[in-house]
Amino acid sequence: MRSPLILPALALSSGILLAQWLTPPVWLVFVVGAISMLISVLPSALRVPALMMVWGCVGVLRTADTTALPAHHVARTLREEPVAVVGQGMVVSDPMELLDPNEEGQVAVIRVRHLKIDQRWAPAVGLVRARILEPRIPLAYGDEVVLEGALSRVPSPGNPGQFDWAAALSRHHIQALLSVKPHHALVRLRKHQGRRWIEAVYGLRHRVEQLIDGAFAPEHAGLLRSFLLGQRTNLDERLKHAFVETGTIHLLVVSGFNVGLVAWLLEFGLRWIGLPLRLRLVLSGICLLGYCVLTGMQAPVLRATVMGWVILGAIWLDRLMSWPNALAAAALVILWANPLQLFDPGFQLSFGAVLSLLLFTPRLHGWIVSLLPTAVPWLSRHVALLLASTCAVWIGLWPLLAWYFHLVAPISVVANLLLVPLVSVLVSVGNVVLLGGVVAPPLVDWCAGSLTALLNGIVACVSWCHRIPGGWWVVGHPSWWLIAGSYSLVAATWCRRRLRLSHGRLLLCWLLGINLWLWAAAIVGFRQAKWLEVIALDVGHGDCLVIRTPTRHTLLIDVGTQEAGEYVVVPYLRYRGIQTVDALLLTHFDEDHLGGAAAVLQSARVRRVLTNGAQPTTPTGRRVLALARGARIPIESLSG
Repeated sequence: MRSPLILPALALSSGILLAQWLTPPVWLVFVVGAISMLISVLPSALRVPALMMVWGCVGVLRTADTTALPAHHVARTLREEPVAVVGQGMVVSDPMELLDPNEEGQVAVIRVRHLKIDQRWAPAVGLVRARILEPRIPLAYGDEVVLEGALSRVPSPGNPGQFDWAAALSRHHIQALLSVKPHHALVRLRKHQGRRWIEAVYGLRHRVEQLIDGAFAPEHAGLLRSFLLGQRTNLDERLKHAFVETGTIHLLVVSGFNVGLVAWLLEFGLRWIGLPLRLRLVLSGICLLGYCVLTGMQAPVLRATVMGWVILGAIWLDRLMSWPNALAAAALVILWANPLQLFDPGFQLSFGAVLSLLLFTPRLHGWIVSLLPTAVPWLSRHVALLLASTCAVWIGLWPLLAWYFHLVAPISVVANLLLVPLVSVLVSVGNVVLLGGVVAPPLVDWCAGSLTALLNGIVACVSWCHRIPGGWWVVGHPSWWLIAGSYSLVAATWCRRRLRLSHGRLLLCWLLGINLWLWAAAIVGFRQAKWLEVIALDVGHGDCLVIRTPTRHTLLIDVGTQEAGEYVVVPYLRYRGIQTVDALLLTHFDEDHLGGAAAVLQSARVRRVLTNGAQPTTPTGRRVLALARGARIPIESLSG
C-alpha cells in the first residue's frame, strides 16, 4: 500500500469528531480500543477495520485529555463578571502591538503559574491572552512577569455570523482574557526564560520588521509584512475585502504556497553552494522549522512544514514519495499535538486545498492542455498547470468558503491566474532581499523600488478583478445538507468509473441535486416572504436595527461603532445573504450610531442614505457622507 497513513488519519479525525459531538465514556473507549487491538494482531479479515477502530479510540482519548481542565486551571477561577487578579507567569508568544492606532499597547499570551484572587495566592495553570495598555516596559518572549488586571471570560458571539472568538482561542488552549490598564502594576522578574532558539527566531523577525518599516511606505510595509510574515497589520480595509471577495486571501497570508517557495529557494541555494545531499536535507529541515516559527506557526504553515519533513525523510531513505501519504502524515502530527485543530478553518482550508490539487489537477491539466494552442509547448504546459490547479482548488473549496465567508467567487480562477506569478516573484525575491538585508541593510534600500513595483502590480490586479461585475456573490450561510450534497456530487463525479455511472446518469444526478436546491431555496423564500422581520443586533454601546420587508427589501437603522460595523453588522448581512441595503437610516451623527456606516458602504450595495438633515461635526460623520457621495449614493433628509 503506497499510502498507509491515509486510513489512520481518517480514523483519528473521526475519533476527534466523536469526542466533540457525543462525548462517550472514557472507560467504554478503553474497552473498545483494547478489544480492537486484540483483533488487529490476529490474522483475519477484520484486521484493517480493527486498526481503524484503534486509531478512532486514540482520537477520542487524545481529545478528552486535551480538553480536560485540571482542578487549579485558570478557567475554573472565572466568574460572571471580570475579577481583579494578580498573576505570575511567563510570556510564551511574541507580543504584538495593538492594531488600534488610537491606543498604545501590546497583546501577549501568558502561561500562568500563580494567581492571587481575594488576597490569596494559589498555584494555577493555563494560558491567558493579556491586553496591556501603555506598558511601562515592553514585553518580549520568555519574560517572567507579575502583572495585575481584570480576568474575564472570552465573550461568545452575540449575533449570527459574528466571528466566534471564544472557540478560536480555545482551539489554542486560551480560556481567559486579562485586561491590564495603565494604572495596573507590571513587573518583569527575569528575562530569557523561554527556549533560546525560539527567542533567536523572534529576534530575526523583529529585525526583518524594522527593515521593512524603514525602507517602505506604511501602506506597502503592511502589505509586505502580510505576504512575507503573515501579519495582517496596517492593511487598508477595502484592500483586505478585495482579497477576500476575489478568492485570493490565501495569498495574503503565509501558507503552504510560501513554504514551497522557501523550500525551493533553500534547495537551489544549498545545491549552488555545493553541499552534499544529506547535509542539504538536514539544513533544509532546520530552516523550514525556523520559517514556521518566524511566521507564527499558523495551521497552513504547520501542514506544509510537516509535509516538507516527510518529503525530506523519503529522500533521505531513498523511498518512493507519496503525496497523499505526506498529507496524511501532516494531519496525524498536527492532530496528535492538538486535536482541536480539526475544527480550525485554516486547517480545513489548507488540507482541503492540497487534497483538491491532488485529486483534480491531473485530470484538469490534461484536458486544458488539449484545448490550448501548441505553438509554444512549454508555455502551454505551464499555463495549463496554473489554470488546472486554480480550478481544482476552487472546485474543492467553494462549499467551505461559502460556509465560512458566505460568498462564492468565480473570479478567483482569473485572479489567481494573474496573481500567483506576481506573488511567487515577490515572496522569492522578498525573502532573499530581507534575509540578505539582515547582514547588509543597504540591500533592502536598493531593492525597495522593485518590490514596491511588484506590490503596486498586485494591488492593481486585485482591484481590477474586484471591480468585475458578477465576479463574486454573497450567498448567505449555506445549510449543512447543501455542503454535504455538493461534496457528494463531486465525489460521485470523481468515482464515476468505480461506481459504473454513465455520463447520462451522472448528469441526471447533478440536475437532480440542483433541482432540489432550487426548490428548497424557493420554499424558504416563500416562507420568509410572509413576515416582516425586525432584528436588533447587539453592537454594545449603540444601536442597530435590521428590517426585512415581505418583499425582501432591507432597511438598516444605525450601525453602531466603527468596530461594530466591521465585526457585527457586515458579517450579519453576509450571513443572511444580504448584498443590497435599500436604505441606510442614520438617526444622528454620534459615533456610536454611525461609526460602522463606512464598513457597510464599502461592503454592501447601498441604494440611498437617509439622515436627520443635520451636518456632521465629527471626522467620522464627514467621512461617511464623503464615501456615500463618492459612490454616487443619494443622501436624503427626513427632517421635513
